[in-house]
Amino acid sequence: MSSTVPSSVASAVASAAIASASATGGGDQSLYGGLIPSHSANLAGVILFAIVWAYHTITGVYFRQYWFSTAFFIGAGLETAGYIGRFSSSTDIDNENDFLVQIICLTLAPAFFMGGVYYLLAKLVTIYGQQYSMLKPMHYSLVFILCDLCSIVIQAVGKF
Repeated sequence: MSSTVPSSVASAVASAAIASASATGGGDQSLYGGLIPSHSANLAGVILFAIVWAYHTITGVYFRQYWFSTAFFIGAGLETAGYIGRFSSSTDIDNENDFLVQIICLTLAPAFFMGGVYYLLAKLVTIYGQQYSMLKPMHYSLVFILCDLCSIVIQAVGKF
């Protein structure tokens, strides 16, 4: 499975969405701080992440990598939902529900992608042997997921 394709697609879409945000209109009092999300860039994000979502679902079932594919299924689903929220916000930047959908989904999604990567790290330690690792295989997931959880809590507190 090639997990580098989705991450490069994700960074390209994120860069395009940020770069194509317009500073005209909305004022600094809007939810987006004076920026208007690009309609076309966020539509591209919805389409690309929906494709990534389908790809990871199909390959995860085909290769029977249930832990990895579940994490990537949830992550890609959250990214798709987040870009749907951003796409909806491009026509109405004052809609708080669309803003909350995009900010929550796009903040949580990377934690699920990384959860899948942590699982792969544990699997690599199991394959190559624990003599090359400082931690037991499942301790990687435990430590890093706890760190991700703390990071999400800190981000959530910072939004208020």
